[in-house]
Amino acid sequence: MIGKGKAIGHTANAIEYAKDKKEAVEIDRHLLSGETPTEMAREFEVFHDLNTRCEKNTFSFVLSPSIEDGKKLAPEQFKEITQDFLKKMGLENSQYIAYLHKDKEHKHVHIFTNRVDSMGIAQKDSYIGKESQRQAQEIAQERGFVVAKDVQQTKILQVQKEQLKEADIVKQAHKNVMDKTPK
Repeated sequence: MIGKGKAIGHTANAIEYAKDKKEAVEIDRHLLSGETPTEMAREFEVFHDLNTRCEKNTFSFVLSPSIEDGKKLAPEQFKEITQDFLKKMGLENSQYIAYLHKDKEHKHVHIFTNRVDSMGIAQKDSYIGKESQRQAQEIAQERGFVVAKDVQQTKILQVQKEQLKEADIVKQAHKNVMDKTPK
């Protein structure tokens, strides 16, 4: 499973993209009652106004299991993964909304959460991308999913094998030429 995360400042546009995508399904929300992206963004702004120094005041996350793992998961299981992820990130009590995208073979979840809490304190965004990767990997391991690092390592090994094959082909071609004793 892959996890991506970043702080954004365009809350309404991001939610609109996730909500209006073909076959998008809302799977979870917390402390939000608005129906349109603009209404939800205004609800986020109530807390944003408590911290005027914070500019990119919404976190955008994407959780993406492997194609095989995604095919096995029902929307309710994606909801559980979303809640587990937010808990690990320390954001389970924040305003958030999550959409499952299943318009392609590769199912994934978009999560938008308020970075500013009810006291006006902004959650740190330092290394938020790395932390989201780490937490997604932990969830994948706990649930027996394919881990992104394992896939990456497998691809690296395949490339190295191909390079060795090519080197052997070149070496054999040189040997064949040398066997003919060229001038």
